[in-house]
Amino acid sequence: MRIPVSGLDSLTPDLARVLRHELAHSFINYISRGRCPQWLHEGIAQMVEPRNLTARGQRLAQLFRHSERFPTTCWKADS
Repeated sequence: MRIPVSGLDSLTPDLARVLRHELAHSFINYISRGRCPQWLHEGIAQMVEPRNLTARGQRLAQLFRHSERFPTTCWKADS
């Protein structure tokens, strides 16, 4: 992976996001020896990107935190 750094004087949030995304692709390719499906490759790379939460994302995180307070019920299928 080659990253042109000419003229850079700081690490912006956008640059950090792109670097983490592309570095994830590099690691995934190395670890999987090039055999990782493209959909999984991209999903993992997007997952490791630092992101700002939008209003929807903040609400979703809030709902998730709220749901963790309640015990989950395990359902056993009849055999």
